[in-house]
Amino acid sequence: MSAPADTLLMLSGGIDSAFCLWQRVQAGLPTRTHHVHFQNSDNRADAEAAAVADILEWLARNGGHGLITHTASRLDHGDLALHGLWDGFMLAFWAGAILHADPFIASVIVGVQADDAGPRDDVRDQLFWRIAANVGRRQFWLSHPARSLTKRDIIAAMPPELVDLCWSCRRPQDGHPCHSCHTCRLVDAARGVRP
Repeated sequence: MSAPADTLLMLSGGIDSAFCLWQRVQAGLPTRTHHVHFQNSDNRADAEAAAVADILEWLARNGGHGLITHTASRLDHGDLALHGLWDGFMLAFWAGAILHADPFIASVIVGVQADDAGPRDDVRDQLFWRIAANVGRRQFWLSHPARSLTKRDIIAAMPPELVDLCWSCRRPQDGHPCHSCHTCRLVDAARGVRP
């Protein structure tokens, strides 16, 4: 049985959230993780879910046993072309639902890093916080421990075998990374991969 966690981490299966969880495991900190299985026209849901399972299994074998309590939910956008910011709104909703149900949670980690930082960060954070606080009906801290790091910094700091388990592509082609979306370009550049 896992120890009660005071921190919720929204685990996407990508490098940034995996890095944040790996840091917490390294520090021996219990963490509640949650993955939202987004079914949308990007067709990355199955790859992300598989990455989450692989990441959790790897971390359990490498110091995280008993430190991670994981849950997941599903959301199907159907024929609606909802991506990006809408995914963030849905993450905020699920974070709020968990905050409402779990009195131990005092902070929520969202894996955002310096390459994705920009002038809209404060607005995005405020919207995320407001949605989650309203759904959860209480206050909490919103945390971005990787915000000052670039994708290259994060990949260099992580164990290579953990990086290999992550899924970053936003628009996979036939189950493979597209090597053209924003995240693929960042990861490929950081890893010295030519598309």
